[in-house]
Amino acid sequence: MSIKFTKNSRTSESINSKFRSRFAERFLNNQPLALYVSASVGGVSEYVVIATSPEDLTDAAEIAVENKLEYAVIGGGTGTLPSEVGFPGLVIVNRSSGISFTQGSSVVTVSSGTTNQALLTAAASKNLGGIEFLSNVPGSIGGAVVSNATVGNLSISAHVKDVTCWVTDGEEHKIVTITGAELQFKPYDSLLTRPSIFPPVILNVKLQFALLPQEEIVRRLHINKARSALVNLSQPQVGSLTRPAFEAQPSLHPAGRKLRVLGLKFNPTTGIATATGRVGSSTYRELIEQLRQLAAGYGIELEERMSYLGYWPSKEEDNAPIRHG
Repeated sequence: MSIKFTKNSRTSESINSKFRSRFAERFLNNQPLALYVSASVGGVSEYVVIATSPEDLTDAAEIAVENKLEYAVIGGGTGTLPSEVGFPGLVIVNRSSGISFTQGSSVVTVSSGTTNQALLTAAASKNLGGIEFLSNVPGSIGGAVVSNATVGNLSISAHVKDVTCWVTDGEEHKIVTITGAELQFKPYDSLLTRPSIFPPVILNVKLQFALLPQEEIVRRLHINKARSALVNLSQPQVGSLTRPAFEAQPSLHPAGRKLRVLGLKFNPTTGIATATGRVGSSTYRELIEQLRQLAAGYGIELEERMSYLGYWPSKEEDNAPIRHG
């Protein structure tokens, strides 16, 4: 059950006033996080800002830090699982979208909230390709970079020139550029996934494309579209629950296909859990635990790709929520 967060009325109104003055109707109180994640689950966030530009992202984060609020950024929400208890801080919903092409160059600058599909479509119109595999990855380019989106043996890390981020130590805020090499990419992982009291906020990404004939780009997109047909994006779902990918573990396929529990259906090839009925955040977490136990029976240790948002009751003390990620 979600709760409505309340604080000292003077403190809350002061914070509300700062957000409202800057963001007007794009600032909201006590909003259900289910509205902003693909799983359509989760409690309320005390504060929500809909950011439509890099300046929105930095201003929202700065107001949060200056008022001692926890903050988190959600892009497409495909890799985020919010707690049913909710989030007692600021959630920044990243809708900062923009694509900048330079004539004669195959390097493209992309705002972090741009969807992967929008980027691929725009790039194809300029005869720029090479990352068509990203059409199998729902969500935004910022999220793809943070988690080093990977399909088969292809990863976004091979195409990242650099990212522009807002960072803070709680007192000083600054904009920095981090090169692809400095991001310490690993499969489904990067430096940007490290736990932090003050997580960096990605503003823009520079990507290296390849100049290709448009018919070749279209051919690749059609191939990937056929693969993505395995996923029904119209249903509530959580993407990429675990790693290594189940498709790399043939011994898990028979058991994975039979795993239909708690109103969820798990696809072992895509790693996506889809709701077949009305479920909550805790149901998805229970599925993850069952998958871990299933894999352990085959001698395989699975590592989650999910980002947990908010507070989650521990099994030992239901009345003492703990923070995960």
